[in-house]
Amino acid sequence: MNLMKGETPLHLASRGCRPDVVRHLINYIKEHKGEVKAAAYVNEVNENDESALHYVCTVTKEEVETPHSDRDVVKLLLENGADVKLQTKLHDSAFHYVAVAGNNDVIMEMIAHMSPTDAQKALNRQNVNGWTPLLIASHKGQSRALRAFFLVGNYLLQNKIFNISIFCRPYRAGEQSISESCQGRCVRHRWTFSVTSSSRARLPTSV
Repeated sequence: MNLMKGETPLHLASRGCRPDVVRHLINYIKEHKGEVKAAAYVNEVNENDESALHYVCTVTKEEVETPHSDRDVVKLLLENGADVKLQTKLHDSAFHYVAVAGNNDVIMEMIAHMSPTDAQKALNRQNVNGWTPLLIASHKGQSRALRAFFLVGNYLLQNKIFNISIFCRPYRAGEQSISESCQGRCVRHRWTFSVTSSSRARLPTSV
């Protein structure tokens, strides 16, 4: 097996959705080197600055062989110090990756370990191409991911929004600019929310 430079067994176990292996690896470091070293191990990155959390966030729901194993891996990583703010060389966070994959269970597990304010910041953080996780999910047509994103923060806490429909205009092939608009509407409370973005940035290769 060819490993990318800096790739650890934890990276591979996370991408393979193997919570048993992830737990064993983390516990081994804890027992022999302590919790601080274990947290550092959890956040080790490969040559592209991708962490184990980035790896599991690339997994789509269709690729998960054992039910809930993807979510269990994310929970283990976060409970053992995984940093959701880590960014790759292209400034992609784990949220950028999961927005591409559209894995709603992983999204909800990540959000559950964050404050609403931190989650909102994470969803609106731009990569080097100017893309946010929210815009990536819109471009990919990930309606379930978008719904989860819109439930974050004060929109959920203050308005108790549980019934949202999402409308998106996909990025048109060949366009040189990004011009997307997402709109969420709460049917019961007649609440509306829209996010728009216009940029001259080209479509990033990671999308």
